[in-house]
Amino acid sequence: MELKKICVGRLGGAVLTTMLKRCNLASLLALPENADTTYFCDLHKRYYPKIEAMTLLSSLFTEMEQIEIFHKRIS
Repeated sequence: MELKKICVGRLGGAVLTTMLKRCNLASLLALPENADTTYFCDLHKRYYPKIEAMTLLSSLFTEMEQIEIFHKRIS
């Protein structure tokens, strides 16, 4: 729930980038270590505030295994 609010918040792109790149929280959030936060930020800027959190989060994954790990973690 908190990650969803961060993603769709006004500063979602910047906050998530900081969480993944500076704070190294990707493994704790079950997100890929090498996530492309640039694309995430582009989507956030373009579609804010009408984009869903899962749409934004899906932009971070490049392989099916990453999605499976994330799904197991949030289920």
